[in-house]
Amino acid sequence: MTVQPPDPQVTQPPPQQPQAPLPNPQANQALTTWKILFAPLNLLHGAVFVVILIALLSICKNRLEKYTAELNMPTAVPWQGMSPRTLQPGPVSFMHDQAKKELTFRGPMDDQTKKELILLLPIELKGKKLSSDPENFSHAKCEKSTTLTGPCYDVYVTYASAIDRLAFMSNANRDKLLISLLSLAVVVGAIGSHVRSMSAFVNHMQKKSFAPREWWPYYYVRPFYGAAFGFVVLVIIKGGFFTTGTTASDPTLWWISLAFLAGFGDREFAEKIRQIIKALFGETVDRTTTGQAR
Repeated sequence: MTVQPPDPQVTQPPPQQPQAPLPNPQANQALTTWKILFAPLNLLHGAVFVVILIALLSICKNRLEKYTAELNMPTAVPWQGMSPRTLQPGPVSFMHDQAKKELTFRGPMDDQTKKELILLLPIELKGKKLSSDPENFSHAKCEKSTTLTGPCYDVYVTYASAIDRLAFMSNANRDKLLISLLSLAVVVGAIGSHVRSMSAFVNHMQKKSFAPREWWPYYYVRPFYGAAFGFVVLVIIKGGFFTTGTTASDPTLWWISLAFLAGFGDREFAEKIRQIIKALFGETVDRTTTGQAR
């Protein structure tokens, strides 16, 4: 039996090669993103962002400590009273120190708080006269006296007078407190705009659309935009131009949040200011160029 040789015209199937694994788009995109973010130049830019943020936070901490110290500064005026239980329980910022014979209030006092403090004196003590020198003037003798102060004093009159002095003295540094709050709003507004710049920086890195020469001047100037907007939003609301209609449990945190949002949304806030100006003063027309309203 003879073996036939293979026909050269018949093609043999090529040997099968092992197939390479299919590329994972998500893994490749993540790897590319990490390479972009950790590029030496981008790391330097990110380090600059972090250093500026730390500096702003440090300034904010100092401004906040100064403002809270001025806001909670205690004010004391003398008042004799009758006993530790002469007055009804009052707010936590108010104290009657019987040992020192003083009334103490922490922070500035508004008109509503002043009325509430006056009502802490029981109504049955209104018109009651006591002796500040029991050894020489008895309480019974003082009841027949017609004077309101001195050795024989009227409890209600002296208490109301002490609350008046307390309210006046507690608001003596109101202007200084406003300046501290404005400086705090400036720093917090700058932090808000800088945080938004950091977010935009990372977003541009992921999209490979960051042009350092074009964008870095804007990133450096943007905190000043936020500082200005933090200042403006506080002045506008403090001046009564807008009413928010909210009663915050902590006014300090409320002002900080508002200044941060004004800085973070600097573009949106600027557009809102433009709309307000147009509503108040109308639009101006540039007749030298296109004739369109600006």
